[in-house]
Amino acid sequence: MYSFSSRIRFSETDQRRKLTITALLNYFQDCSCFQIEHAGVGFSYLEKQHLAWVVNYWQLDIGELPDFGDEVQIITNPYRYKNFMGFRNFAMDDAAGRRLVIANSVWSLMNLKKLLPALITPEHADRLGRETPFDMEYTDRKIAVPAGEGQPCPQVLVDESMLDSNRHVNNAQYVRIALAAMGEPGAPGRLRAEYRKQAFPGDVMIPVLYAGDEGEQVVELTAEDGTTYAVVSYRAGTR
Repeated sequence: MYSFSSRIRFSETDQRRKLTITALLNYFQDCSCFQIEHAGVGFSYLEKQHLAWVVNYWQLDIGELPDFGDEVQIITNPYRYKNFMGFRNFAMDDAAGRRLVIANSVWSLMNLKKLLPALITPEHADRLGRETPFDMEYTDRKIAVPAGEGQPCPQVLVDESMLDSNRHVNNAQYVRIALAAMGEPGAPGRLRAEYRKQAFPGDVMIPVLYAGDEGEQVVELTAEDGTTYAVVSYRAGTR
């Protein structure tokens, strides 16, 4: 398990001065990056072997989003490795230790030179560690797109500002676009994101909004050829 402390910045908040869900995802991503660096299997280690971690799935159970100026603790908890896949919990706690958000994620180790999954070596896994999974409900990694015709939303052209160091769109950007199509839902709620295809500069994403069961909103981010970049769902009030 690895953690770091922070204080919510104004630039990370919405119109209500609450932490945005996109910024929350960035906190979790930063925590995992800090942890792999601390363990000695960070970016320099990965780049020498043409490797990179790519997220396949997020589940965020959001009880409450902190306010501007709040002190928080961000936690990551690697708990399982299987072939080329790594499984991680995340959490955000307030200054009193109260859990605001708990999360699960699934990652793939990719060989960027071969564009193929790469096996996680025992040394790599041992450095990252294996902890007990957090006590939470673990949902299916596949997100079904509701039947019927969805509502197309304004198209988004992928530009350089959306990229990370792997030169493809950062995982939080897909969620940001989907949440905008949903009207920026707040807490409490459950967000899930399934990533199916990478997007690159010049690509066009077409968000299509669907109404699911029990108030769930689902956004499918499609390419111009009809294939799917990602599917993001949000169900209010679930914890």
